[in-house]
Amino acid sequence: HDATPAGRRARQAVEAVQSQFAQWQFEFFDNPELPELLKKSEGLTPDTLILLAPYGVGRSRDIMGPEELISRLSRRSHAPVYVLAAGIAGDGAVGGSLLSGRLMGAHAAGAALGLLRGPKTDSLPVVFRSCSRLVVNYPQLIRWGISPSAVPDECVVVNRPHTALTAYGHLARDAAVTLLVLGVMVLILWLNVGWRRRAEKTLRESELRYRTL
Repeated sequence: HDATPAGRRARQAVEAVQSQFAQWQFEFFDNPELPELLKKSEGLTPDTLILLAPYGVGRSRDIMGPEELISRLSRRSHAPVYVLAAGIAGDGAVGGSLLSGRLMGAHAAGAALGLLRGPKTDSLPVVFRSCSRLVVNYPQLIRWGISPSAVPDECVVVNRPHTALTAYGHLARDAAVTLLVLGVMVLILWLNVGWRRRAEKTLRESELRYRTL
């Protein structure tokens, strides 16, 4: 993480839950320069991971966009990289429980609509819902040998390759329903023709017996 307030808060949040993961060894890399960070990542092993907290400004004050940082770090790292922001989950990181600006906006809009309906501000409930969602990056799952079937159902998988079934599945379903309906109609017509032929045969036989009498 960097030395910005956001970076320091992210470290404090990790430290607050560190005791819950006693089986893990934590190492914080404070405010490194990018070359230091990349070199450090190359020395890691696949049984470790990198949780990249907000990092955009090193000690030299050079600013780097998160997309470029994630892309470069992912290419050089010998360990999977996890992030905290949903907007950069698909740029080389495996993913994680990511903060979503869209969810934050939706919650804020809901609160605004509640105010417009008239209740007093002190009567509105305090919202404790998390503005995060589980997101994983499919190519990185494959890279690090993580089976997509092991991903929880509530997790959003991004950058999944499109197959013919996923791309045209709705058309296939529509075609199957259409064929089923046509098949049922053909069956009804075939049965109807059979009934008519048997009825006509029975009528002819009756007429023939009547004329014989």
